[in-house]
Amino acid sequence: MRLNAHEAKSVVASWAIILSQRLANMTNELDPELKRVFLACLDYGKTQDTPQPVICYSWVARRHEAMFGGTFHPSRLHQLERLGVLAKDGDTSRGGGRRYYRIIAPTEPMNIKWSR
Repeated sequence: MRLNAHEAKSVVASWAIILSQRLANMTNELDPELKRVFLACLDYGKTQDTPQPVICYSWVARRHEAMFGGTFHPSRLHQLERLGVLAKDGDTSRGGGRRYYRIIAPTEPMNIKWSR
């Protein structure tokens, strides 16, 4: 199914609202670094006009550094995958040197149980 520009923007706006609600529903026990990584993912994802943007560590790491200073370990993206906000997208490239993830656009907001 191909969306026109207006429909795509509407889907992206809905996606951003739902993921913002997910973020707002997180408990106070949220790991602050993981929250910053998730925010950097969302911010990078806004640059793509698609309901499920694709990201990789190097792209999000640059955004994270610009937003918060410093970097994070790539395993943090895997943690977000386990929490259900990212999903692996296809195979790795460059002999396994880069993993791509999709930011999941849920059908309804849900609470995420963050572990430490």
